[in-house]
Parts: sequence; structure tokens; C-alpha cells
Amino acid sequence: MARFIFTWDNLKYSVQEKHGSIWNQRKSKKVIIDGVSGSTFSGSVTAIMGVSGSGKTTLLTLLSGERRGKGLLKINGRVVTEQILRSNSSFLQQKDLFTESLTVYEHMNFMAAMYVYTKPHSARVQIIHKLLRDLNLENFKYSKVQNLSSGEKRKLSLATKLLSDPCILFCDEPTTGLDSFSAISVVKLLETIAASGKIVFLTVHQPSSQLFELFDNFILLASNGKVVFQGSKENARRFFESQFLFCPATYNPADFYIKTTAIKSPMEEVKVRGLIEAFEEEYAVKFNFADIEYNGLLLRKKTDEKRFFYTLGWLIWRTHIDLKRQSKQYLISSLLIIVTALIIGISYSSTTITDPNSVQSIQGALLLIISELIFDEMYQVIYIFPQEIEIFIQEKTLYAALPYFLSKILSLIPLVVLHSLGFLGVYFICLQFLEGLQIFVNMYVVVLGASFGGCALGLCLSALFPTVEFIHLFIVPLQLMCVLLSGLWIKIGSLPKLFAIMKYFSPFYISFESICILYWNQVEGADLCSTVEEIPCYRNGTEVLKSYDFAVSYDKVLQNGGYMVLLIVVYFYLGYIGILRKRALHHL
Repeated sequence: MARFIFTWDNLKYSVQEKHGSIWNQRKSKKVIIDGVSGSTFSGSVTAIMGVSGSGKTTLLTLLSGERRGKGLLKINGRVVTEQILRSNSSFLQQKDLFTESLTVYEHMNFMAAMYVYTKPHSARVQIIHKLLRDLNLENFKYSKVQNLSSGEKRKLSLATKLLSDPCILFCDEPTTGLDSFSAISVVKLLETIAASGKIVFLTVHQPSSQLFELFDNFILLASNGKVVFQGSKENARRFFESQFLFCPATYNPADFYIKTTAIKSPMEEVKVRGLIEAFEEEYAVKFNFADIEYNGLLLRKKTDEKRFFYTLGWLIWRTHIDLKRQSKQYLISSLLIIVTALIIGISYSSTTITDPNSVQSIQGALLLIISELIFDEMYQVIYIFPQEIEIFIQEKTLYAALPYFLSKILSLIPLVVLHSLGFLGVYFICLQFLEGLQIFVNMYVVVLGASFGGCALGLCLSALFPTVEFIHLFIVPLQLMCVLLSGLWIKIGSLPKLFAIMKYFSPFYISFESICILYWNQVEGADLCSTVEEIPCYRNGTEVLKSYDFAVSYDKVLQNGGYMVLLIVVYFYLGYIGILRKRALHHL
């Protein structure tokens, strides 16, 4: 790789802070990074240090183009845009995030398909094997990610970011959470990466003396967002000694420099301001590359060439493996659904259509088919996005939100189909008043639509709310409202319009009405008139439907089916908007 110089000039970043109460809010400007300039050469590791709140991560994201601020970024003196910089660099997040049920090789295979999609599969395999060898992960390639140690996961994150062969690697606190041996191992690995002709930046919080000795250069930030020093360890010693600040022989130099630049009082602020002025006037090196060419360094301009179905296929592949590895969990949930159907079926097993007093019981059993499946499918999926949101945001540059969202929907289809079939099958086995292949098929279509409605509603809630706790707070009154307006407990036509309109946003009423029409229309000849005066007299199934304000025509079932499809599409669309919003809110 050609040698190059990366420079940054007068970087600034600030945020608006709100103060006071809701009724008397004041805004103030808080400066995070203030006029930071500097440079570094290929083949070097530069650490960004400073007290907590000094803006280390903010500076790293500004340098990487992940965050937009004021100032210029240059390679060999030529200004580069944030997009060009992101296309030629990689950003390693502080937290290691994976689909942990995948093996190391499966994870790398998916990431290679996303990062180096222009290369054939055989070339991607060679890249994967080389990176695993270089990072000493080859012995773990068939191990699940969840079984790796913290240090091994950190190496796997590095391997992932190196798939695209970046010119510059930005690492946000890569040693956090690691023991001293693992931390030193990771930094030595970063040195090896830099020695291949790359630039490595890393933020670090209070490094040990052993770790500090490994850095080629470091940037020391004060809590006011300015650079106190930038350069080598030897130059740092000379600079601070020139300001009559001597690090004791037995003291960790990193701790000494960070402690010296901490601002806790007005006197310390004056001292730090003097250090900043001394560095800017006497020690800061200024570069002028106005006439220098790129010297052979070819910068890539990243374009989204991945085909939609190519990305969708790989996302379904990853989701399928994840589901397969969690098959025990899904098997247990499926068995619980069957057990629920058995309990309900046994409870209503003595109910017959020949008993005139059983109309209410039959209606209750029919509603439970709908409500249990909707709730089961809804609770199966509400955890998906809260659990995966950090991975989805971290992988924002790898794929669009639409194929990701569709991969979740498509992967759930087989589960929904099987759950609906098993639940209804148990019902027909246990309940005497349900029999016949034709009614089973017709009901299954309605039940399948209800299950997909519950799945769509669950994904919608999962995407719209930030955490599972928020979902649970909302879902309790939602359940009550949906069941109350299902048509069994209250005649919808008797409600005020404000409440009656709610039935059009719930899959319960639509599905319950349809399944009632299918059932009661095929029992027209039965005598449903009770001898008990308190129980209404129904001479046929049509009267049962009318008493609940339900339609009697089969055409209504078709209309409800069309409306259910529309409702499912609306739920999915709202869920898609929800994950787009999550990605936008977390965009740096």
C-alpha cells in the first residue's frame, strides 16, 4: 500500500443543551471539540486519550466521517468528503455485537458477502481464511460466537472490519472490558495491522503503562475539547518537562498526562489553557500539501451495487441459521401452543351443537381460537427488534432496512403456518361441535389470517417501541381493548362511534366475525331454542349471528379477508417506518 498522510484541520463540534423546566426552557451551546488540528502517517497507531467527557469518541467519529462537524479532512493534502472517507475506512464500535448463535466462519461468511460482494465466493473464502489465520482465530472457526472469550470476540470484530481492506481503521476503546493480557494482545494486533501500511486510531481510557508504551503517537484532549498535546511519547515527555511538569519515575505516564489535563477548578483551567497555548505556539507541526499528489493511493468510492434479492437472500440465510440454532426454544413455544389448545379443547369437549344452552360456550370457544393464536404470535415476535436493534444500527452501511425487515417476515411464515395448523387441529380433535374437512379448511384460512395479523401487530409494536418494557406497558390496555371489542362481550353497534371504530384497527373482530359466519351458517337445521327463559331463543344459526351484530353472508368473510390483508400490510408498513426511525435516531 502506498504511503500517505492523513490530516485534519480545525475540527469543531457542539451540541445544544436544554435547561430549566418544560415551561421555561433555555438552550445553551456546549462545545465538545474546539478547533482540533493534526496529522498522522500511514504505518502508525495513534491513541486518543483524555479525561472522561473530553470528547475522545466524538473526535474519533469526526475523524472517521461517521459524525459531521465543522472542519476539513485531508489525505495527502487533498480534501476528502465524509462519504469517501467512510468508503476507505472502517469503524470498530466499542461494543462487540454479533448474531451469537452463528459460528465464527458463518459470521465471517455473511460479513464477507456484505463487505466484498463484488468478489466471487472463492475469493471471499480465501480472504476469510487469511484473516482468521492472521488474527489467530482459525482454531475457533467452527465455534459459536457465544462461546468465545471477550478477547476472541474483539479479534473477531477486528477481522470483520478488515474484510474491506480499509486504509484507515478507527477503534472506539478496543481494550475496554479486557484483562491486561488481552488488551496488550489487541493493541499489538493493531500495531501489526498498521505496519501493513494502514493508519490505526483508537480511543483509550486510562491505559496501563505497558499499554501506553505500545502507542506510536497519542493525542491528549482536555475537557474543554482542545488538544493539549499530539505526538510521540518522547516528545510528550520533553513538552511537559519544558512546562515544568515532571512525571515521577515510578508513575504511569498516561495517568500523569491525563491527571495533569483534568480541569476541576479555575486554577487548573488556567494551567491547562497555558499548556494548550504553549503547544499551539511552539510544538504543533503545520503541514502544507498544496502541491502534493495522491502518490499512488487509490481511494475507493463506495456504491451500493448489491442487488436487493442478493442482500435479502443472505439476511434470510443468517436468520434461518439463528432460528435453527434456537430450535429448542421454538419447539418449546410450539408445544406450549398445543398444550394451550388441549386445555381449551378439553374444557369445551362436552359442548355440543344439540344442546340449545351451549351457544354462548361455542362462541367463547371460537373466540379463544382467534385470541390465543393472535396473542401467541404477537408475543413470539415483540422481542425481535429490541434484541437486535444494536446489531441493525451497527450494520447500517451493509444493507438497507427493507430487506432486513422482509427477512424477518419471511422467516416467520413457516412458524405461523405450523402453529395455526396445530392449534386448530387439536381443536377439531377435542371439540364435538367441530367436524368436517370443508369447515376445517375454511376455518384454517381465517385462523391463518388471524395469526399473521398477530405477527404483524407484534412486529409493529416491536419496531415502534424502544424497549420490551415499553411494549409491555402499552400491550396490556391494547389487549383489553381488542378482546372487549371482539364482538362477544359487547354489541359493537351499540357503542359510541369513537369506540366502535376501534374494531377496524384490530384483527380480533374481523377474524371472530368471519369464523362465526363460517360455523353458524353450516348449522342452519339445528334447533337452538332453549327451554330456559333467561337464555335467548335461537331458531337457527342466522339468528345467532344477528344477535351478535354479525353479518350472515359468506361474502362478508371474503370482505373481511381482504380487509385483514390490508390491516397486515398497514401493520408491517408501520413496523418498517419504526425501524427506519430507530436507525435515523441512532445515526451519528
